[in-house]
Amino acid sequence: GEIVVDAYAWPIAYLHPRHLLRPFTRRMERERLYRAVERWAPRLLPVSRALKRTPALGEYLARLVPVANYEGLLPLSEEQLGEWAVLDTFDWLSPEYEKPQRADAVRGWVAAAGLGQVNVERIRGLFVGRGRKE
Repeated sequence: GEIVVDAYAWPIAYLHPRHLLRPFTRRMERERLYRAVERWAPRLLPVSRALKRTPALGEYLARLVPVANYEGLLPLSEEQLGEWAVLDTFDWLSPEYEKPQRADAVRGWVAAAGLGQVNVERIRGLFVGRGRKE
């Protein structure tokens, strides 16, 4: 079998706008935060999508809007883009703690599990580690 783990990539994760909001959102009651994300994500997603289409800088400009935008990254329907925007934006804003990791730490986790064929790659703001039980 294969196991896959991911962690926010250090130091790039700290450039994400969620870090400006998290001091406030992590103290919010989770139900209240989720309702706020449900209300604001559908309004922010079109802004992020429009910015993403800007030539040359679109990918960076879209990240300034604090909403998960998977347009062009995953084969999702319009409905799914909206659902994922709510769920992943909530996931960004709700953790009380977050500790981005270095690639060597993720590699160490996979190797320590006794897995072979260890591979770690950076995919956007994540380090994704894979290992295979041989």
